[in-house]
Amino acid sequence: MAKPAHDWIGSSCHIHSSLWSLDGSQSLFPAEDGVGLSAVFAHYLAGLTVGLRDLTVFIAPNVNSYKRFASQSWAPTTMAVGRDNRTCGFRLVGHGHGLRVECRIPGADANPYLAFAAIIAAGLHGIENELAPPPVFEGNAYADQTLPRVPATLREAIDALDKSALARAA
Repeated sequence: MAKPAHDWIGSSCHIHSSLWSLDGSQSLFPAEDGVGLSAVFAHYLAGLTVGLRDLTVFIAPNVNSYKRFASQSWAPTTMAVGRDNRTCGFRLVGHGHGLRVECRIPGADANPYLAFAAIIAAGLHGIENELAPPPVFEGNAYADQTLPRVPATLREAIDALDKSALARAA
């Protein structure tokens, strides 16, 4: 269960993703200098932050799923990207070929296959459309009301899915 009624903290299903060359010899996420983010990774992150809101129903499938998304609960409430920042929906972790993104939005009630499919669809949408990457957020994402939010209810997530061109294309 994503959020047992008696617990302050819910149960999550963090999903890490990265993209590799066809021969599997190198990650496509770090920049060539090994320090920053590659253009592919920047577009992938943009796709996650823009597109996963439309696909939230696949990572938070039940009414109870949305009870996790509470400020200061260690479950994300925003579609922000942060470097090792647990208040953001997406956390950049690792370095070099180990660089990846952790999607912190799914709860324990998510079907991992559908959740990963939604993450891949959103990331590929960003790459295919060369979306501009979001800034890496620093600070407490719960406190910044300007950040794009995770849908607050299952109804809101269903409405976003219903109106989504990205979902139809995927």
